[in-house]
Amino acid sequence: MTERVVPERNEPAPDPLTVGPKTTWAAYLPEALVAELKRAAKVDGFKSASGYVETLLVFALRQRELERIADRQKK
Repeated sequence: MTERVVPERNEPAPDPLTVGPKTTWAAYLPEALVAELKRAAKVDGFKSASGYVETLLVFALRQRELERIADRQKK
């Protein structure tokens, strides 16, 4: 069999928190934090700060859950 010229995409399945209907949620944050989020989103190649914040929040929630599990296993 010949080798594929274009490899198949190997993307992970979307996180369940990121699928389904979307909603708007207002957050009152310091202007400096909002400015940094927008700057970091551009640096990391995101089209909008909204998508960047979603990615950060999902990461933080998942990481925090791993910390909780580790804390429970220590007891």
